[in-house]
Amino acid sequence: MVSQVRDALGQPTQPTTVAAASREEALAVVCASLVGDSNDVDDIDDLRARALVVSGPGAWERLVDSGHGLVLIPTFDDADLSSAVSKGHHVVVPVGREVRRRAGDIEVPLLDRQAATEILIAEPVAIERGDADRYAAHARRNLLSLRRTLAINRTFAKPSWS
Repeated sequence: MVSQVRDALGQPTQPTTVAAASREEALAVVCASLVGDSNDVDDIDDLRARALVVSGPGAWERLVDSGHGLVLIPTFDDADLSSAVSKGHHVVVPVGREVRRRAGDIEVPLLDRQAATEILIAEPVAIERGDADRYAAHARRNLLSLRRTLAINRTFAKPSWS
């Protein structure tokens, strides 16, 4: 998926939708795609320098009017994608699975439980296998819930809505 997002950003401007279990998970994948590795640091640095996560329509409108080819990532509904694209901006829209999607959208698959377990028991994490398997099962169902379960900061452990 990371390579798919990077490939989409290398194409002519058009909206790209990334769908995951939740908008937050899709946003995490989009952000991970902007983290460089040793092979393509220059390209990724350029994208990362122009990328902005936009949380409201007022900021969106001001950024769309910007003359700099930005990578805009809206985290609110009903962003005016067509005006952003027409002004030369790349747009990556993170959405949850409940949102109706089109062919060609980037789909983030559910986490592979066995692979997640193996990563959690390996160094440097080194969690005991039983706990790692339980966390991996939890993560496969809902990564945000797992984050709350593991949170040290009580703000994340118990959200205000619960």
